[in-house]
This record gives sequence, structure tokens and C-alpha cells, in this order.
Amino acid sequence: MNINQSSLACVVTAALMGAPFQALAAEPSMNARAAQALTKESNCMKCHAVNKKKDGPSFQEIAAREKDEPAAEDALVIFLKKHGSLKSKDDAAVRNVARYILSR
Repeated sequence: MNINQSSLACVVTAALMGAPFQALAAEPSMNARAAQALTKESNCMKCHAVNKKKDGPSFQEIAAREKDEPAAEDALVIFLKKHGSLKSKDDAAVRNVARYILSR
């Protein structure tokens, strides 16, 4: 193996090793504390819970039902804006709650 092939091998290896970290960096961010605070302030937890059914489905049930849906986050954002009782209609805050629900 000459210098050029060795250098190429190092670059390819480094790129492959970095791929999982790039995928993690591409994941949308979610602020769990802010989502929990907004769901509490909006009384969502009166009808929903993270892990058990109340009057409404649990967040875990929603996440399990939607896990294979590529547009689940967008659909949940639309649903929360139209039918949810969130005290914020701010896109970023609603999207954060949707991500929180889907991460359960």
C-alpha cells in the first residue's frame, strides 16, 4: 500500500466512524423540561399521562401508534394546534411538545 492508498483508507475510516455522530447531530432537538412544563400548564395531564391511559391515550400509546409514520411529527403538530388545549400556539413550542410525546 503506498502513501496515497493509506491516506485514502484513513479518510474513509474516519468518515465511516463519524457517520453515527452525524446522524445524531441531524436529529431534531427536543427540550423535555419545556414540553413537560407546557403540558402541565395547559392541563394536558388531566386527560393524558406519559405511560397510562386516562380519558385520552397515553403519550407512550401515541408514540407507539405513530412510530412508523414518517410525517407523524407534522401531523401531531397540526392536531395539537387545532384540537389540543396547549396554552401556546407558538410553532416551536408546539413542535417541541409533539417531539416530546413521540419520544416517549
